[in-house]
Amino acid sequence: MRFIGKVREFAVLSFRHPGYRKLGDRWELFRVQVALYWKGKFRPNRELTQRLWNYKLTSDSPKTLFFLFQEIFVSEVYRFSSETDTPRILDAGANIGLAVCYFKMNYPNARIAVIEPAPKAMDYLKKNVSQNQFQDVELIEAALSDRAGKEEFWTAESLLNSSLYPKEKKGQSLEVRGIRLSDLLRDAAYDLVKLDIEGAERKVLQDLQASGLIRKAKTYILEYHRGDGMEDSYEEVLDLFQKSGFALKKRLLSRQEPVEEILHFERENGDLGFGD
Repeated sequence: MRFIGKVREFAVLSFRHPGYRKLGDRWELFRVQVALYWKGKFRPNRELTQRLWNYKLTSDSPKTLFFLFQEIFVSEVYRFSSETDTPRILDAGANIGLAVCYFKMNYPNARIAVIEPAPKAMDYLKKNVSQNQFQDVELIEAALSDRAGKEEFWTAESLLNSSLYPKEKKGQSLEVRGIRLSDLLRDAAYDLVKLDIEGAERKVLQDLQASGLIRKAKTYILEYHRGDGMEDSYEEVLDLFQKSGFALKKRLLSRQEPVEEILHFERENGDLGFGD
């Protein structure tokens, strides 16, 4: 009976979805949710490759792929509007690459720089980019930080929870390359910067604001992580963007526990704010 209830839930989410107008797209939302939920019940810890639309996505488990699919494709937490069909996107904290797939589905000619520090997630990311033959995708194996150099990074059992600043220092500790967002924006302007960097937001954004380069991106989508030990302040993040000439346009809630917020900030005018 629980399975029937979930199928009904997926049907409502899919066939009443305001962002997907074609019946075929709504059916695909429904089909993939049912397939992943069913596989998660009977093969919860097995690697799988799932077809969605004309893409193939490989993950370590149905649970990981189900969560990411619901958040990225069903809830569309990374939906943004671009004035060009070739937007430049920076995806920091790309995990296994579902957001890359979502961006490419909406903007096939997008140019995407992808950052992921966790080795296991990067392996799946490389596979998913390769097997879908995505073009103009640059993979960067590193962690965003407020400094360049070596950083201690904690990998969790789940692909979804690795971090420079974990709530608890459990799992495996390893040394990764740290890079600064300000250095990346010094070299290029972006239509979208997506940040899902598990608690490192505050330090990365403070460094970016101090560099004077924060306005080289038109839109920021930030997954904000609350909690003890995450070294973060919600009000400080809001204030930082507002003082830099950005407006909070959208605030969404994630599906995971504890609930996290996805914040959309947009630059309020076309002026980059630094004489170039």
